[in-house]
Amino acid sequence: MIIWIILDIINGKLRGCNSSFISIPGLCSASVVGLVVVTPAAGFIQPSYALLMGFIGGLIVYSFLA
Repeated sequence: MIIWIILDIINGKLRGCNSSFISIPGLCSASVVGLVVVTPAAGFIQPSYALLMGFIGGLIVYSFLA
């Protein structure tokens, strides 16, 4: 979810918005993406790898939706 917020802020700055815009549907999407990415491997990976997987999954899905 944190990477999604950061990408929303960066994307808003690139579009020329004066204020950072964080959308509620975007945050909901980020939560679902994080759960979907980590759930299959939850019993087999360490928490640090779960964060890394969520980060990478968030980048991929955000780039597809942007």
